[in-house]
Amino acid sequence: MTDADLMSFSDVHLFHEINMCDRLAREANQIRGHPIYDLLKNAIVESYAIHLRSLIDFLYKDPEGDDVGAVHYVRDVEAWTAARGDRSHVLTDARIRAAKQVAHLTRRRFLDGAPEKNWYPEVEMTALAAPLGVFAQHADPRRLHSAVVSRIEQLQEEA
Repeated sequence: MTDADLMSFSDVHLFHEINMCDRLAREANQIRGHPIYDLLKNAIVESYAIHLRSLIDFLYKDPEGDDVGAVHYVRDVEAWTAARGDRSHVLTDARIRAAKQVAHLTRRRFLDGAPEKNWYPEVEMTALAAPLGVFAQHADPRRLHSAVVSRIEQLQEEA
């Protein structure tokens, strides 16, 4: 992808992922404790988990095929990887749970009421804000749209 393609992609798609993940995290927290809204709550939580997983993969997974990853945006991949560090336990756990609890039918799905089934958007979003901030610092401004940088800065302020 060219710098212009990456700029356009980040303005539309990366911004969407960050914005949806944050907005759904807020809704998931607000709708807790309202059993009448179980279907809506489940849809919000599942959507949140999928967007969270997408962003975790964007930051930490090596892109395959037509995937787009943070490595496409940073000026120096080695410097970015060193500054970003390893994926936190919170994000590792969230990635696994999104895969096992939402994205795949597996025998490892938790039963209703199991504490491992709960999501903690305030914790997960705080854990996500740090590597997103490092990403924004290392991104080439010719590739990453300023709206994405502003949205990441907003997440960091809220974390």
